[in-house]
Amino acid sequence: MDSCTGCEWTAGETKLLLDYYQQYFSQIGPMKKFKNKKAMFAKIAANITEAVGVPKTGDQCCSRYKTVMRRKRSAAAHNNNSGNSPCDIPFEDDIAEIRWLDDSLEPEELRDSSGIVSIKRPPSQASTSRSSTSQASRSQELTSQGSTSQELTSKTKEPEPKKPKLSASRMLEMNHFFDEMSEIQEEKKNELNARMKEESVMKRGKNRWSAFGKKKQNSMKEK
Repeated sequence: MDSCTGCEWTAGETKLLLDYYQQYFSQIGPMKKFKNKKAMFAKIAANITEAVGVPKTGDQCCSRYKTVMRRKRSAAAHNNNSGNSPCDIPFEDDIAEIRWLDDSLEPEELRDSSGIVSIKRPPSQASTSRSSTSQASRSQELTSQGSTSQELTSKTKEPEPKKPKLSASRMLEMNHFFDEMSEIQEEKKNELNARMKEESVMKRGKNRWSAFGKKKQNSMKEK
């Protein structure tokens, strides 16, 4: 942890600081997101505060970054002196990535056991290309999986085909047919009622004649 500015830094918070530095460094300059490093560090401080819930200021982030770089240079100088036991360099990988972005940082010098000094070079373009290809392949794979999932969902929830709508002429024909059927049913009903009425009249007439005949027979017997 570092208390040089009155604020302690955990390893996780420092890692966030270096990650945001890598992300935002290329966005500093005219017509870009950040006018200068001060504005960039203010944004980094806001991000860290939101992420971990510990208040940070832009000045604190700038001071912590300088402290990390200073300790890195000190550890590297120690390791380059022959006879010294090598010591670990905190956040070495993150600092190495930042070094290739920031031209203001001097290239790292390496000294072997014989005392020969060499310059540490940035990663080869081939490895960078392989990394980009791998990321693109992974992105394409995820996109393909998402498309397949959407297709399966679409097939599962595919709506039933709609029934074809009847044309206006077909509707008129059907209405006419139903009207005719209704008229035929009405005629049959009327015929049935007329027949039943006729049979009722004939039955009443027959009963009257039968009663009249019986009455006549009785009167003749009396004579």
